[in-house]
Amino acid sequence: MPIIDPVKECRAAAEKFDRLAKRAESKDVRELAAGLVHLTAAIRAIADPEGAKLAMDWPW
Repeated sequence: MPIIDPVKECRAAAEKFDRLAKRAESKDVRELAAGLVHLTAAIRAIADPEGAKLAMDWPW
């Protein structure tokens, strides 16, 4: 079973959602896809060891 690279997978998902956000005819679909781009960026930051350290150090 191959090991999944979460940073790479999030980057690929963000690219797909970004294309959808730019091409969708429906405003709702564009807004949803744009939100998913931001969500995948947050997940990618947490999946990255350096990004996870920054997230844990964030002053909530």
